[in-house]
Amino acid sequence: MYLIDREGIQKIIPHRQPMLLIDGLMECDTSRYTGSCGLTVGENYNVALEKDSSLPAFALIEVMAQAAAAIIYYSILGNNLQPPDKGLLLSVRNFKYMRKASVPKGTFLIAHATVEYSDDKYKQVSAYVTMNNEIISEARLSLFAPLPTTLKENS
Repeated sequence: MYLIDREGIQKIIPHRQPMLLIDGLMECDTSRYTGSCGLTVGENYNVALEKDSSLPAFALIEVMAQAAAAIIYYSILGNNLQPPDKGLLLSVRNFKYMRKASVPKGTFLIAHATVEYSDDKYKQVSAYVTMNNEIISEARLSLFAPLPTTLKENS
């Protein structure tokens, strides 16, 4: 089901239990720096959950950021580039939440992200989260990610 599972995601981003929210990378078009990650609410983490174990809206920003990081990293490797040592979410703009309630525990979500702009230090990412094929949240993320370099032969 996943191109990269939870264990592999931990090699990509620094988040660990209980802060690792995504379960894996589902698909990725490395030539376009776009893809999606899946997660089941409350299955592998319990941080940021409401008292009823539902996922609040603000946590979806972190879900989108983690998905963007995994997609960018996988795309960089797929393009035979060396990933940067660090990355950082700098800003969130135009965040929208289309639900009136938090997302119930056990719900499967898909976080989609696409790099829309990239220069030598920054990436602008369009991201959204779907539940049952319906968009429930969206945002534009600005990320600091230094330009990767070409991988050296035999390294």
